[in-house]
Amino acid sequence: MEPKLREAAVIELLDRLPAEFNSILIGGYAVCAYGPARYSEDVDLVVPAEKSEALRAWLIQEGFRVSMTMRPSPSTSDLGKLLISKGSVKGDVFVGGVRSRDSGAVLDYPWIAIRPRNVRLLLVAGRTQSAVMVVRLEALWALKLLAARAQDLADLFSISPAPFDAEEVSQKLKSLPGAQTRGAFRSARSFVGSDKEYLDALSRRSMGSPDSSSNIRAWETFRSKVNRVLP
Repeated sequence: MEPKLREAAVIELLDRLPAEFNSILIGGYAVCAYGPARYSEDVDLVVPAEKSEALRAWLIQEGFRVSMTMRPSPSTSDLGKLLISKGSVKGDVFVGGVRSRDSGAVLDYPWIAIRPRNVRLLLVAGRTQSAVMVVRLEALWALKLLAARAQDLADLFSISPAPFDAEEVSQKLKSLPGAQTRGAFRSARSFVGSDKEYLDALSRRSMGSPDSSSNIRAWETFRSKVNRVLP
């Protein structure tokens, strides 16, 4: 029951979150807007720097515990991050943009917030009553490739049939500092070249038999997309 209760609380948060904060949903819950829903342990949002203090005050008013791990400045090069928790809900609110934990590469809020998708979000345990601003696929692909964790890449595999502008993603990744991103890109290439990761990705998303011709074709197509997008 714990994942269902957590999702119900996340849905309540997303439904109550004022639109004035211009928050964009990223992470595992954003994946649900483009493919099969999965449980996620936390909710991830990104907001413009000038909205961070108002959002922080609202979250505290709503009973959330909020700690700021990085305080933003008027400069968009200085990013912030809020850790939030209330009952079974926990999450990260990225302020001004997202900095990759491992590579240090930054995707800023203005780029992430281009053409967001405004949808009622269908999760495993329910649906939001109001529309949620969800990151567009191009930014989601860039964020997941920079994170390059097995769960992130398995998420991309599950939504890879959804059409997106691969050239936009490729150009954005090329614009990032090379020394910071090479490790993430090596991890992503290693992932799509591994039979073990193929098996794990199918298992993570309950996608059926690895011997299925449709799964084999889907993995080959996904591998091709990843290698085409990466610099």
